[in-house]
Amino acid sequence: MSTMLTKMFHEYIVRPAELKEFEASLEQHQRATGASGDSILQRAVRDHNVGACGKVGLTYVSRGSTDLSGV
Repeated sequence: MSTMLTKMFHEYIVRPAELKEFEASLEQHQRATGASGDSILQRAVRDHNVGACGKVGLTYVSRGSTDLSGV
């Protein structure tokens, strides 16, 4: 299992480099893009990271959210 999927299972924060590594392993047909221009995977990881921050009681500040979501 990939590092990113393991982190998601354990509700740990996924870093942008881990997302890019996982995304690079996907086939072209697995890289769906939403109306916002972000991939479905990027949106899912961003939502996951918000939930993971809440689980550990972190304050999700503006600068931190940008660093963690890779946006």
